[in-house]
Amino acid sequence: RTTSRSALSSSSAASYVYKRQFMGIGFRAAANANAGRKLLSKGCGLSVYGPTINLIRDPRWGRNQESVSEDPFMNGMYGAAIVDGVQGDDPVYLQAAYTCKHFAAYSVETDRLHGSTAVVSSQDLAESYLPMFKACIRSGSEQLMCSYNAIQSPNISNAGATGACFRGDLINGLLRDSWGFNGSMVSDCDAVKDQAYRYNSNQEAAAAGLNAGCDQDCGGFYGEYALQAHEQGLVSSQVMTRAVQRILLMRFRLGEFDHPGPVSYTHLRAHETPEHLVCRLLLEKKKNISMKLK
Repeated sequence: RTTSRSALSSSSAASYVYKRQFMGIGFRAAANANAGRKLLSKGCGLSVYGPTINLIRDPRWGRNQESVSEDPFMNGMYGAAIVDGVQGDDPVYLQAAYTCKHFAAYSVETDRLHGSTAVVSSQDLAESYLPMFKACIRSGSEQLMCSYNAIQSPNISNAGATGACFRGDLINGLLRDSWGFNGSMVSDCDAVKDQAYRYNSNQEAAAAGLNAGCDQDCGGFYGEYALQAHEQGLVSSQVMTRAVQRILLMRFRLGEFDHPGPVSYTHLRAHETPEHLVCRLLLEKKKNISMKLK
Protein backbone atom coordinates (compact mmCIF):
# COMPACT_ATOMS: atom_id res chain seq x y z
CA ARG A 1 0.00 0.00 0.00
CA THR A 2 2.83 2.37 0.82
CA THR A 3 4.50 1.65 -2.52
CA SER A 4 1.22 2.30 -4.34
CA ARG A 5 0.75 5.65 -2.58
CA SER A 6 4.33 6.62 -3.32
CA ALA A 7 3.90 5.75 -6.96
CA LEU A 8 0.73 7.81 -7.22
CA SER A 9 2.38 10.71 -5.40
CA SER A 10 5.36 10.58 -7.78
CA SER A 11 3.03 10.45 -10.79
CA SER A 12 1.06 13.45 -9.52
CA ALA A 13 4.25 15.41 -8.99
CA ALA A 14 5.45 14.50 -12.48
CA SER A 15 2.08 15.49 -13.90
CA TYR A 16 2.40 18.94 -12.29
CA VAL A 17 5.90 19.38 -13.71
CA TYR A 18 4.74 18.35 -17.19
CA LYS A 19 1.81 20.75 -17.03
CA ARG A 20 4.10 23.64 -16.08
CA GLN A 21 6.51 22.73 -18.84
CA PHE A 22 3.82 22.60 -21.50
CA MET A 23 2.19 25.80 -20.31
CA GLY A 24 5.38 27.43 -21.59
CA ILE A 25 5.14 25.57 -24.91
CA GLY A 26 1.51 26.63 -25.34
CA PHE A 27 2.51 30.19 -24.42
CA ARG A 28 5.22 30.22 -27.09
CA ALA A 29 2.85 28.74 -29.68
CA ALA A 30 0.36 31.54 -29.03
CA ALA A 31 3.10 34.18 -28.99
CA ASN A 32 4.53 32.95 -32.29
CA ALA A 33 1.05 32.97 -33.81
CA ASN A 34 0.53 36.55 -32.65
CA ALA A 35 3.84 37.62 -34.17
CA GLY A 36 3.04 35.79 -37.39
CA ARG A 37 -0.36 37.44 -37.56
CA LYS A 38 1.34 40.83 -37.71
CA LEU A 39 4.00 39.79 -40.18
CA LEU A 40 2.00 37.49 -42.45
CA SER A 41 -1.53 38.85 -41.95
CA LYS A 42 -2.76 35.30 -41.34
CA GLY A 43 -0.79 34.10 -38.33
CA CYS A 44 0.82 30.76 -37.68
CA GLY A 45 -0.61 27.38 -36.77
CA LEU A 46 -1.96 26.93 -33.25
CA SER A 47 -2.27 23.14 -33.35
CA VAL A 48 0.55 21.52 -31.40
CA TYR A 49 1.30 18.19 -33.07
CA GLY A 50 3.13 16.45 -30.29
CA PRO A 51 4.78 15.09 -28.33
CA THR A 52 3.62 11.52 -28.75
CA ILE A 53 1.98 9.68 -25.87
CA ASN A 54 2.53 6.21 -27.34
CA LEU A 55 4.06 3.45 -25.24
CA ILE A 56 7.81 2.94 -25.23
CA ARG A 57 7.90 -0.73 -26.23
CA ASP A 58 11.09 -0.96 -28.30
CA PRO A 59 14.37 0.87 -27.51
CA ARG A 60 15.03 1.18 -31.24
CA TRP A 61 11.95 3.36 -31.77
CA GLY A 62 13.13 6.81 -32.82
CA ARG A 63 10.35 8.62 -30.93
CA ASN A 64 11.14 7.29 -27.45
CA GLN A 65 12.58 10.64 -26.35
CA GLU A 66 9.14 12.23 -26.82
CA SER A 67 7.22 9.83 -24.62
CA VAL A 68 7.72 8.90 -20.97
CA SER A 69 7.13 5.23 -20.25
CA GLU A 70 5.75 1.82 -21.17
CA ASP A 71 2.92 2.27 -18.66
CA PRO A 72 -0.50 3.27 -20.08
CA PHE A 73 -1.48 4.97 -16.82
CA MET A 74 1.66 7.12 -16.69
CA ASN A 75 1.38 8.02 -20.36
CA GLY A 76 -2.24 8.98 -19.78
CA MET A 77 -1.25 11.35 -16.96
CA TYR A 78 1.46 12.74 -19.24
CA GLY A 79 -1.04 13.35 -22.06
CA ALA A 80 -3.60 14.94 -19.75
CA ALA A 81 -0.93 17.25 -18.31
CA ILE A 82 0.08 18.32 -21.82
CA VAL A 83 -3.56 19.09 -22.67
CA ASP A 84 -3.96 21.18 -19.51
CA GLY A 85 -0.70 23.03 -20.05
CA VAL A 86 -0.86 23.71 -23.77
CA GLN A 87 -4.55 24.61 -24.01
CA GLY A 88 -4.59 26.97 -21.04
CA ASP A 89 -7.28 27.61 -18.44
CA ASP A 90 -9.54 30.16 -20.12
CA PRO A 91 -13.17 28.89 -20.08
CA VAL A 92 -13.85 30.18 -23.60
CA TYR A 93 -10.63 30.38 -25.62
CA LEU A 94 -7.73 28.01 -26.12
CA GLN A 95 -4.12 29.11 -25.79
CA ALA A 96 -3.27 26.45 -28.40
CA ALA A 97 -4.77 23.07 -29.32
CA TYR A 98 -2.87 19.94 -28.35
CA THR A 99 -3.18 16.99 -30.73
CA CYS A 100 -2.90 13.70 -28.82
CA LYS A 101 -1.11 11.17 -30.99
CA HIS A 102 -0.73 8.58 -32.48
CA PHE A 103 -4.02 6.70 -32.35
CA ALA A 104 -3.48 3.76 -32.08
CA ALA A 105 -1.04 0.86 -31.49
CA TYR A 106 1.77 2.92 -32.94
CA SER A 107 5.17 2.32 -31.40
CA VAL A 108 7.21 0.88 -34.24
CA GLU A 109 10.39 2.13 -35.84
CA THR A 110 10.65 0.05 -39.00
CA ASP A 111 8.15 0.17 -41.87
CA ARG A 112 6.07 2.83 -40.16
CA LEU A 113 4.99 4.32 -43.46
CA HIS A 114 3.31 2.93 -46.54
CA GLY A 115 0.96 0.44 -45.02
CA SER A 116 2.58 -1.08 -41.96
CA THR A 117 0.36 -3.30 -39.82
CA ALA A 118 0.24 -3.62 -36.02
CA VAL A 119 -0.89 -7.10 -34.96
CA VAL A 120 -2.63 -6.49 -31.63
CA SER A 121 -5.21 -8.51 -29.72
CA SER A 122 -8.42 -6.82 -28.58
CA GLN A 123 -7.33 -7.18 -24.96
CA ASP A 124 -3.90 -5.64 -25.56
CA LEU A 125 -5.49 -2.84 -27.56
CA ALA A 126 -7.92 -2.05 -24.74
CA GLU A 127 -5.47 -2.41 -21.86
CA SER A 128 -2.26 -1.06 -23.37
CA TYR A 129 -2.79 1.14 -26.42
CA LEU A 130 -6.02 3.03 -25.71
CA PRO A 131 -6.09 4.22 -22.05
CA MET A 132 -3.80 7.23 -22.61
CA PHE A 133 -6.18 8.58 -25.25
CA LYS A 134 -9.10 8.26 -22.87
CA ALA A 135 -7.13 10.35 -20.37
CA CYS A 136 -6.47 12.96 -23.08
CA ILE A 137 -10.16 13.15 -23.95
CA ARG A 138 -11.22 13.50 -20.32
CA SER A 139 -8.74 16.35 -19.95
CA GLY A 140 -10.41 18.18 -22.86
CA SER A 141 -8.13 17.54 -25.83
CA GLU A 142 -9.36 19.40 -28.91
CA GLN A 143 -7.84 17.04 -31.45
CA LEU A 144 -6.46 13.53 -31.88
CA MET A 145 -4.20 12.22 -34.64
CA CYS A 146 -4.67 8.78 -36.17
CA SER A 147 -1.53 6.88 -37.11
CA TYR A 148 0.05 5.43 -40.25
CA ASN A 149 -0.39 1.80 -39.36
CA ALA A 150 -3.23 -0.60 -39.90
CA ILE A 151 -4.52 -2.57 -36.91
CA GLN A 152 -5.03 -6.30 -37.20
CA SER A 153 -6.17 -8.94 -34.73
CA PRO A 154 -3.88 -11.99 -34.46
CA ASN A 155 -6.56 -14.36 -35.74
CA ILE A 156 -7.35 -12.31 -38.87
CA SER A 157 -5.36 -12.40 -42.09
CA ASN A 158 -3.50 -9.30 -43.27
CA ALA A 159 -6.21 -8.78 -45.87
CA GLY A 160 -8.58 -7.99 -42.98
CA ALA A 161 -6.36 -5.28 -41.48
CA THR A 162 -7.79 -1.75 -41.44
CA GLY A 163 -5.83 1.51 -41.30
CA ALA A 164 -6.09 3.36 -37.98
CA CYS A 165 -7.62 6.38 -39.74
CA PHE A 166 -10.31 4.11 -41.20
CA ARG A 167 -11.36 2.40 -37.97
CA GLY A 168 -14.85 3.81 -37.56
CA ASP A 169 -15.51 1.37 -34.72
CA LEU A 170 -12.71 3.03 -32.75
CA ILE A 171 -13.01 6.68 -33.87
CA ASN A 172 -16.78 7.11 -34.09
CA GLY A 173 -17.73 4.20 -31.86
CA LEU A 174 -15.28 4.18 -28.98
CA LEU A 175 -13.82 7.71 -28.92
CA ARG A 176 -16.95 9.66 -29.73
CA ASP A 177 -19.94 7.54 -28.71
CA SER A 178 -18.46 5.82 -25.65
CA TRP A 179 -15.85 8.30 -24.39
CA GLY A 180 -17.57 11.53 -25.42
CA PHE A 181 -14.85 12.95 -27.65
CA ASN A 182 -16.28 15.94 -29.54
CA GLY A 183 -13.10 17.29 -31.10
CA SER A 184 -11.61 16.64 -34.52
CA MET A 185 -9.52 13.74 -35.79
CA VAL A 186 -6.61 14.54 -38.10
CA SER A 187 -4.54 11.95 -39.93
CA ASP A 188 -0.80 11.73 -39.59
CA CYS A 189 0.69 13.31 -42.70
CA ASP A 190 -0.28 11.22 -45.74
CA ALA A 191 -1.58 8.40 -43.52
CA VAL A 192 -4.83 8.25 -45.51
CA LYS A 193 -2.91 8.14 -48.76
CA ASP A 194 -0.57 5.44 -47.43
CA GLN A 195 -3.48 3.09 -46.65
CA ALA A 196 -5.44 3.85 -49.83
CA TYR A 197 -4.05 0.79 -51.58
CA ARG A 198 -6.48 -1.31 -49.53
CA TYR A 199 -9.43 0.21 -51.43
CA ASN A 200 -10.69 -0.05 -55.00
CA SER A 201 -10.08 3.63 -55.75
CA ASN A 202 -8.69 6.77 -54.18
CA GLN A 203 -12.21 8.18 -54.04
CA GLU A 204 -13.34 5.13 -52.07
CA ALA A 205 -10.40 5.53 -49.68
CA ALA A 206 -11.18 9.22 -49.08
CA ALA A 207 -14.82 8.36 -48.41
CA ALA A 208 -13.83 5.55 -46.05
CA GLY A 209 -11.65 7.91 -44.00
CA LEU A 210 -14.37 10.56 -43.72
CA ASN A 211 -17.08 8.01 -42.94
CA ALA A 212 -14.88 6.52 -40.22
CA GLY A 213 -14.56 9.91 -38.52
CA CYS A 214 -11.15 11.10 -39.77
CA ASP A 215 -12.14 14.72 -40.32
CA GLN A 216 -8.91 16.19 -41.64
CA ASP A 217 -6.19 14.82 -43.88
CA CYS A 218 -2.70 16.10 -43.16
CA GLY A 219 -1.73 16.06 -46.81
CA GLY A 220 -3.47 16.60 -50.12
CA PHE A 221 -5.47 13.38 -50.43
CA TYR A 222 -8.85 14.69 -49.24
CA GLY A 223 -8.33 17.87 -51.22
CA GLU A 224 -7.92 15.85 -54.39
CA TYR A 225 -10.45 13.07 -53.90
CA ALA A 226 -13.06 13.94 -51.24
CA LEU A 227 -15.27 16.03 -53.54
CA GLN A 228 -15.07 13.35 -56.23
CA ALA A 229 -16.09 10.78 -53.62
CA HIS A 230 -19.10 12.93 -52.72
CA GLU A 231 -20.07 13.29 -56.39
CA GLN A 232 -19.91 9.51 -56.74
CA GLY A 233 -22.23 9.07 -53.76
CA LEU A 234 -19.59 7.45 -51.58
CA VAL A 235 -19.79 10.01 -48.77
CA SER A 236 -22.77 12.16 -47.80
CA SER A 237 -22.98 15.92 -47.45
CA GLN A 238 -23.87 15.37 -43.80
CA VAL A 239 -20.59 13.55 -43.09
CA MET A 240 -18.52 16.19 -44.90
CA THR A 241 -20.34 19.02 -43.13
CA ARG A 242 -19.79 17.37 -39.77
CA ALA A 243 -16.05 17.08 -40.44
CA VAL A 244 -15.82 20.77 -41.37
CA GLN A 245 -17.83 21.76 -38.30
CA ARG A 246 -15.43 19.96 -35.97
CA ILE A 247 -12.40 21.65 -37.52
CA LEU A 248 -14.02 25.10 -37.47
CA LEU A 249 -15.16 24.67 -33.87
CA MET A 250 -11.54 24.21 -32.83
CA ARG A 251 -10.57 27.33 -34.77
CA PHE A 252 -13.39 29.30 -33.13
CA ARG A 253 -12.10 28.24 -29.71
CA LEU A 254 -8.64 29.39 -30.75
CA GLY A 255 -10.13 32.84 -31.38
CA GLU A 256 -9.11 32.92 -35.02
CA PHE A 257 -12.35 34.55 -36.16
CA ASP A 258 -12.84 36.96 -33.27
CA HIS A 259 -11.57 40.47 -32.68
CA PRO A 260 -8.27 40.18 -30.77
CA GLY A 261 -9.53 42.26 -27.86
CA PRO A 262 -11.54 39.68 -25.89
CA VAL A 263 -9.31 36.72 -26.82
CA SER A 264 -7.19 35.93 -23.77
CA TYR A 265 -4.02 34.97 -25.58
CA THR A 266 -3.68 37.49 -28.43
CA HIS A 267 -1.59 39.83 -26.25
CA LEU A 268 1.14 37.26 -25.58
CA ARG A 269 4.61 38.03 -26.93
CA ALA A 270 7.57 35.68 -27.28
CA HIS A 271 9.77 37.75 -24.97
CA GLU A 272 7.14 37.56 -22.23
CA THR A 273 7.17 33.79 -21.67
CA PRO A 274 7.34 32.61 -18.05
CA GLU A 275 11.00 31.71 -18.58
CA HIS A 276 11.80 35.25 -19.76
CA LEU A 277 9.98 36.77 -16.79
CA VAL A 278 11.89 34.56 -14.33
CA CYS A 279 15.20 35.50 -15.97
CA ARG A 280 14.27 39.16 -15.79
CA LEU A 281 13.47 38.91 -12.07
CA LEU A 282 16.72 37.07 -11.40
CA LEU A 283 18.73 39.68 -13.30
CA GLU A 284 17.04 42.51 -11.44
CA LYS A 285 17.70 40.76 -8.12
CA LYS A 286 21.35 40.23 -9.08
CA LYS A 287 21.62 43.88 -10.10
CA ASN A 288 20.20 45.03 -6.77
CA ILE A 289 22.63 42.79 -4.85
CA SER A 290 25.56 44.16 -6.87
CA MET A 291 24.49 47.72 -6.15
CA LYS A 292 24.29 47.02 -2.41
CA LEU A 293 27.76 45.44 -2.43
CA LYS A 294 29.17 48.58 -4.05
